[in-house]
Amino acid sequence: MSERRPHWAPRSALVRFGVSIVAMLLVLLIAAYEVGGGLARDEALNEARVRATTIADSLIGPLIDDRARARDPAAMRALDRELGSRVADGQFRHVKIWSEDGEVLWSDEHQLIGRRFPLEPEERRLFVTGDASAELSELSRPENIGERAEGRLLEVYAAAEDAQGDPILFEAYFGTDGVDKQQRAIATTVFSVAAGVLVLFAAAVLPLGVSLARRVERGRQERLRLTRHALSASDAERRLIAQELHDGVIQDLAGVAYLVPELRKRAVKGRANATDAGTFDKITEILERDVASLRSMLVQIYPPDLERGGLREAIEEFAQSAREAGLHVDVSVSSDLVLPREVARLAYAVAREGIRNAVKHSRAERVLASVEVSDGEVLVAVVDDGVGLAEGAGLDTSPTGHLGLRLLHDSVKEIGGELTLSSDEAGGARLAARFPAALVAD
Repeated sequence: MSERRPHWAPRSALVRFGVSIVAMLLVLLIAAYEVGGGLARDEALNEARVRATTIADSLIGPLIDDRARARDPAAMRALDRELGSRVADGQFRHVKIWSEDGEVLWSDEHQLIGRRFPLEPEERRLFVTGDASAELSELSRPENIGERAEGRLLEVYAAAEDAQGDPILFEAYFGTDGVDKQQRAIATTVFSVAAGVLVLFAAAVLPLGVSLARRVERGRQERLRLTRHALSASDAERRLIAQELHDGVIQDLAGVAYLVPELRKRAVKGRANATDAGTFDKITEILERDVASLRSMLVQIYPPDLERGGLREAIEEFAQSAREAGLHVDVSVSSDLVLPREVARLAYAVAREGIRNAVKHSRAERVLASVEVSDGEVLVAVVDDGVGLAEGAGLDTSPTGHLGLRLLHDSVKEIGGELTLSSDEAGGARLAARFPAALVAD
């Protein structure tokens, strides 16, 4: 049954990528609005200061003289004509002219004329410096009682000199429509440029994101496959050990358990004879063989340190069980050969499988197991002088082509290597593997 390959991982990654782009656009919109608002506000305030200074010097100063300070009707009418008309046509929302002592010399709100209000330190400073200031005002001060219903206005103060050279302060209010319009224009420009750059960037990295998502998914599938492979290999090892225990040690111990009570009865009744002594010798031989077999299984389950020159020792220990079965085994591995952990484990697994198959299937007398490194590759070979393979036999068709050997073939292939089973030129069978010697072990 073919495996269904899930597609949710790359799709999920791409969705997260798209969501992040949208989130960045939203953040950019807010930032652009704030930046644009700040730029528009600064520009509007600067323009208002320049405009108020020009009006104060060229228009207001010449109209304020001793008659205006004394609120002469003719002087007041002149101010009404010049400034009142400008308020009426919308150039200003409101106007006030202050003396240095806080008296309102003229205002479009006539009820304020002649009244005195305390000036803020910043406004008093303008009388000395002759500068101008501007701000967005909330109209909360006492002199703004008639303007509060108009909401927020742009408030400007500009210092000037009257007709006699005495200091005066020109105060004007402008609507914020221009500020808002300019703020929207600047924010739109900043956002459009930044959004265009971000969209182009997203379009440029999208193929990379798709490729990366696919690679991540392939890696995940590969890890799942390797995990299944490792579990299958582990299961095969457990079944092999269970089979060896059942066919060897357990059968032997069952026979011993059957004989020992009978021998004990004879010994108790004093009827032991020379035959019983031979039986005890046979039991001793069986137990010694089983101890050796169990020791061999321990080596299979947990071999010696294979990284620091222990590969030869591990293969020798495993070969001992084959020698006890009557097979002459030679091991050709340099004692100073040092390989990465996973490479050494794979080399050991190939040698162990070859020796094990020679004992079970080859009817051989001699076996040579060798491991060497040449041109950056590990070469492992197990050659016997047994009956060899039938014509056309190999990994898939040989009697040795069981699950353990197939899993070993897959493990070697996974790292870019090759495992072969063939008849040797001198007769017998040859199990050989070659794979890279420089794997990176996580």
